[in-house]
Amino acid sequence: MEIITTHTGTDFDALASMVAAKKLYPEAKLSLPGSVAKEVKQFICLYGSLLENIPSEEIDLDKVKRLILVDTRWLNRIGIFNQLISRKGVEIHIYDHHPPHPEDIEGEGGICQEVGATTSLLVSLIRKRRISISPAEATLLLLGIYEDTGSLSFTSTTPLDLEAAAYLLSQGANLELISSFLNRGLTEKQTLLLDDFLKKAQTKLINGVEIVVIVTEIDEFIGGLSLPLHKLIDLKNLEVVFVLIKSKDRVYLMARSRTPSVNVGEILSPFGGGGHNFAASALIKGADSKEIEQRLSQVLKNRIKPRLTIDRIMSPPGETATPQMLVKEAQILLKKHKITFLPVVENSKVLGMISQKRIDRLIAHNSGNAPLKSYITPKILTCPPFISIKRAQELMMEEEAGVLFVLEEDKLVGIITGSDLLDAFHQRREDSLEENLGSLKDLLEKKVP
Repeated sequence: MEIITTHTGTDFDALASMVAAKKLYPEAKLSLPGSVAKEVKQFICLYGSLLENIPSEEIDLDKVKRLILVDTRWLNRIGIFNQLISRKGVEIHIYDHHPPHPEDIEGEGGICQEVGATTSLLVSLIRKRRISISPAEATLLLLGIYEDTGSLSFTSTTPLDLEAAAYLLSQGANLELISSFLNRGLTEKQTLLLDDFLKKAQTKLINGVEIVVIVTEIDEFIGGLSLPLHKLIDLKNLEVVFVLIKSKDRVYLMARSRTPSVNVGEILSPFGGGGHNFAASALIKGADSKEIEQRLSQVLKNRIKPRLTIDRIMSPPGETATPQMLVKEAQILLKKHKITFLPVVENSKVLGMISQKRIDRLIAHNSGNAPLKSYITPKILTCPPFISIKRAQELMMEEEAGVLFVLEEDKLVGIITGSDLLDAFHQRREDSLEENLGSLKDLLEKKVP
């Protein structure tokens, strides 16, 4: 017998991965290992025919010859199927997109690669083998990809995820149905929890990264804890959030990150948590929330990488003008150095700037012999050299400025333009892809059944 299973607390990527794996292992039986997320339970109630799930307690483990794990490699998250690991005569195949961990289960087949969703890995194999899928199956598979990639907007999203999504759309995936499960309203209890999150959110600056930490307590468990967390992130445009929720003798620890500099999967690892770079969770039994909070603070200080600051990407001030410089002299300087603006500086202090367009208009109106001091734009956007790239972008967007002047002790030390920010974000994305993807071609050619 062959069994396909996934992790407890099954989400849509895990569920979709099971259905996708069934396409590669048509003789295998699907069996959920335990609890499922609330929204997944609702989906199964409506569309359970796609799954044909066999309850795990009905599986005769002695008859299992091959175990196919999807969306997990953790022994403590697969329910009774952990009894099959290392059992003689049982072959283990694994398909997973989470980063490697020292305690990972070792498999003899499958693909483990850091992409946005495990479903994407399986869809790539389905396409390669020209296996047909129905519109209903395509919808579930795309739902899995959309959930784990934030509808292809999370920074963990890779070209493979986009290719898989495009293929599934071509196979009839229904975006309206997907949206009905992903864009759900909050229940009354979830709304109250969101209000509680907003009241108790505390912002900490660690190695240049703004971290929001929320510590709260609930009398009884609330299903779908992650939904108010996602609403909070969208509402406040947060980048990194850690939530500790105490409920009776348990502490639920959830984390979300939108930046490669904070790997929440790695941070929650000491707490027995599971997840990946951008989303992770842990359940800690018999723990004190204050103690967990203190441990978390220490782990954050030790594991958050220093953020790239603008002093690393800014251009040197280059050419500057003085208030006494003539307009025609400024025009010559602009053309000679092929630049579009000049900072106007006196006694090392930036007084403002003047653009090439303004210079050209003044020349056209025969004002070439006039000094610049009467025509400079005094309102300029400035910042210190050690703010983050993200903060620099926010400042420029808020003020609708195309140039950011970097000052240290009122002295001009650098200049940031929109192009500099784009280059920095692009390079960070390239570094992340190179680190996470490796050679996907080699992995897809790995022996799988």
